[in-house]
Amino acid sequence: MISMLTREGTMLRHLARGAWLLAAALAGCASGGITIDQELKYEGFRTYPTPRTFDGPANVFRVDKDGNKFPVTILKVPVETVGSEEFANYQQQVKWKLGLLAKFLGAVRSISKLEASGNAERDVTVRVKLGPGTRYRTYDADIQRAVEGQPFSFHKDNEYYVVREAIAVSTIDLSVIGTSDLSADAKVQLHEIIEMGANANRTNDERTELVQQFDKPHYVFYTVDKIVPAGLGSLGTGRPMLERVKGVTWVQETH
Repeated sequence: MISMLTREGTMLRHLARGAWLLAAALAGCASGGITIDQELKYEGFRTYPTPRTFDGPANVFRVDKDGNKFPVTILKVPVETVGSEEFANYQQQVKWKLGLLAKFLGAVRSISKLEASGNAERDVTVRVKLGPGTRYRTYDADIQRAVEGQPFSFHKDNEYYVVREAIAVSTIDLSVIGTSDLSADAKVQLHEIIEMGANANRTNDERTELVQQFDKPHYVFYTVDKIVPAGLGSLGTGRPMLERVKGVTWVQETH
């Protein structure tokens, strides 16, 4: 039987470092995948495929055997606003592909052109800076009770997760550097991506820098617990169990 730990000592804080899984900001779905050198890291958290206003704490989702992610429900539990998360010195350089950069920024119209020209797989180095963030969290006892009272219909070969904690930001600064290796047409397409970025303002004449500004803060980082069906957990109990995991990845998602 899982013990109900105290509120102060039970937050899921030390998950593996997150990977910014760049994904398509398309209506209804997103897809993507990255390698280790494309990671954007923040200690103790995973990172969402794209900045988002959905998938906050208490959201339950499932991932099928093919890596497709589906929303399930939102648990009715208190979500606490912990306070500010200062990212004043947060800056990291990552290597992204042009196609994934376009999808991340929501420059949807440029994606087909990138793929047709063969430039979607061109590598660029991106420097990322985050504005101030706000942290939100849930508590073990609340989530456990809600999971036990929720009539889940577990799909075969699916894994279920609940978001426990998240950090949202209002601004993201992106700078594309080291573009000298790009061909002339790839540079033109990069400039088009910057021009078409959603919620973004270009900040230099070279069209290699922009700031994404959100009216409503968007979630960037998160932690999760896995929901194990009754009888399948390590303790084999007759109720669904929460299992701490190092995060989860998916290939495509439905909102």
